[in-house]
Amino acid sequence: MKPGFRFKYYSSKVEVRRNSNSTRLNCVECGNRCPRYIYYKNDNSVTVTCSLNCLEKKLIPLKTF
Repeated sequence: MKPGFRFKYYSSKVEVRRNSNSTRLNCVECGNRCPRYIYYKNDNSVTVTCSLNCLEKKLIPLKTF
């Protein structure tokens, strides 16, 4: 996915953002610094995750059936 891409994941809107700052953001799920050139920002709770795996773990409790 490229920076700027937006998609819906479960009931949340997620944006792919460029990780181009000299300081790396921390992932709210795993606690690690986001190592790659992109990260995922959830619009509903304004959280940052470093990978799709962490995004899924973070959003599964929010999943509506």
